[in-house]
Amino acid sequence: MNMSTESSILAPTTAVDYLRNCWNVFGELSLSCRDLMAVQALLAMVKSHSVDLNFGSGLINPFQALTSEILLDKEATYIALGAAARVATSLGLQQQLKDPRLSPPEVSERYIIFWCIYSLDKSLSLRLGRPPAIDDRDIEIDIPDERQLTVTKPGTAVLLLAHMRLSRIASEVYSELYSARSRRYPPLKRFRTISDLDAKLQEWCRSLPVDVQPGKPIVCSKENFRHAITLHLEYFNCLATLHRCWAFQDQLTEYDELRNDMARQDCADIGDRVYTGHMICLDSARNVARLLIAIDEYGFPKRTMLVG
Repeated sequence: MNMSTESSILAPTTAVDYLRNCWNVFGELSLSCRDLMAVQALLAMVKSHSVDLNFGSGLINPFQALTSEILLDKEATYIALGAAARVATSLGLQQQLKDPRLSPPEVSERYIIFWCIYSLDKSLSLRLGRPPAIDDRDIEIDIPDERQLTVTKPGTAVLLLAHMRLSRIASEVYSELYSARSRRYPPLKRFRTISDLDAKLQEWCRSLPVDVQPGKPIVCSKENFRHAITLHLEYFNCLATLHRCWAFQDQLTEYDELRNDMARQDCADIGDRVYTGHMICLDSARNVARLLIAIDEYGFPKRTMLVG
């Protein structure tokens, strides 16, 4: 399949036919195939629109894989993404390579495919409230830099890297606040965790170019505008999910314990934003509404945006 990035939107009936063909070989891809092409095929099933298997060095376009149309329901997406993650980890894509037979482009290809799967895995985990397929403790490689990314539009690498870094924070939000293990944490520990992760999110925002920082007007090309909106939607979902953990749950049974712990310990390290979590959630919802209006104004189909 060789589709240009400018004209890769398929007619619905054609896309469904391709998708049915993919599912016919799903068992073979997930159980029998052990190569990068199998991982990319499974990833294409998760994100089945705007895919170019000959992009760059034979890669799926990384950002299109993150922002393309979801033609499957969430359960099918969850299963296909889990299979892609399992095959990827069985190939050792999450590990540092010491194989001298692989060229630098081949090594970069492995890293990029892994981080695309990782970002999708953490995003879906946070949206569905389910454990991710990839455990961060098993990852040896770092997020690639701009030189290792194969992109076609100026500025796209910055947005893609920002998406990958945001997914690392989203992973912490789930593991530290929504996992079964985290439910046993005392109230003060969870309170501090929310403050620490909120600080990481704010630092992430400040690290972005001003033109694409969430909450500010987006100033970029139309091609990158869609990617920027997708990134902002992910950010506000992560921010709201973080603060919703405390702001909108019934904490009355834990309030006395929290107040006593805070009285006994120095809590100067807890940021003021934690105390206004409900307002942050409300502001995030307003920003999402503005982004959806912008999607309509620019004529982007809502189904092509990564929204849960």
